[in-house]
Amino acid sequence: MLNLINRAAVLRAEHHRPPSFNLFTLLRSASDEVRLHSRFLAFLLDPQGAHNAGAKPLQSLLEGLGIAHFDCRGATVQVEYRNIDILIRNSKQQAIILENKIHAEDQHEQLYRYVKTLQSEGFQQIDTLYLTLDGEDADSKSCKGIDYHRVSYSSDILEWLERCQAWVVREAAVRESLLQYIDLIRKLTSKDQGQKYMDMLKQTLLKDKNLLLVKDLQKAYMETLKDLQLALWQDVVEQVKQKYPELPAPCEAPTASIIDRYYSTAKNNKYYGLSYSLGFMPGSIYLELNHRFYTGYSCDVETYPHEHARLKALGEVVPNNGNTSNGLFWRYCTELNMKSPSDDHLEVLLDARSRSETAARMADDLHYLWRTARELCTEG
Repeated sequence: MLNLINRAAVLRAEHHRPPSFNLFTLLRSASDEVRLHSRFLAFLLDPQGAHNAGAKPLQSLLEGLGIAHFDCRGATVQVEYRNIDILIRNSKQQAIILENKIHAEDQHEQLYRYVKTLQSEGFQQIDTLYLTLDGEDADSKSCKGIDYHRVSYSSDILEWLERCQAWVVREAAVRESLLQYIDLIRKLTSKDQGQKYMDMLKQTLLKDKNLLLVKDLQKAYMETLKDLQLALWQDVVEQVKQKYPELPAPCEAPTASIIDRYYSTAKNNKYYGLSYSLGFMPGSIYLELNHRFYTGYSCDVETYPHEHARLKALGEVVPNNGNTSNGLFWRYCTELNMKSPSDDHLEVLLDARSRSETAARMADDLHYLWRTARELCTEG
């Protein structure tokens, strides 16, 4: 096994492609669904877009997804219409909903509500596209039985973007932007390494019994990732304890068995984390994980409707990313993806100092929510 690791390390040093300059990630987070990905995708899909490719990009994507009935002539594309990430529609009362989910969680009856909204506006034929990095299923509570197309960045979108290059070759600014966006998607989907590097790794695995050793390494990788995640949670608890002693001990905290379940194929293996009681009123603040970490408020609406309403009102003054199923808001506090960590994410987890700094920022977010709730909900 040592020879295999040494050989892989040599190949990585010689052929691994380092991150290159990318204007998108310079200006926005790589996983910014609305302000980066939805806007750029909508730009390419818009037949009236400044790419001057007309309806070809839109037609190409729909053909690749097997959607042949939509009339692209005169189609319009809009971002964030009635909270729909991308809406494509035409004068024949046909519509396409594109829900863009890189890391965000599904909201309660989200896809179902979008379809019902468009039906109430008279649209007769509606296709729903659920776009994720790897073509995952939508939450059953979001779709509520409606049909939808699973679309992935890793195959459907990446292949479509590469097809689009031929149609924008004469538009220098668009061409360069598209190339950089393709690089970004390759990095997000772990397809950013050269084929030569991959081929040499494959040749190494075919020798001796190296492929059998990789199975052991894969298992060891997952076990190590679990250990690193547990260490991060523990770092957050310690940071809260040291920096903010006014907060109580957590009333809920991840354990090794909970983390182990997260990396399994069991159902309901998401949405767990740290929870701290507010103390001055019913409810709590939490740090949860759904591939990425996010913070928010929690309060049972049936038992404490008044307090729930007060916490919900904080959404007017505290920046947030969305609503949970109980109506309270949440916001992401780090780019770390614990389900499919990138090389950059792994480096943060492996370095004790970087991991501690990340935990400190999470602790700051938790305390900010706690302090804000105390100040605004106890006034008068």
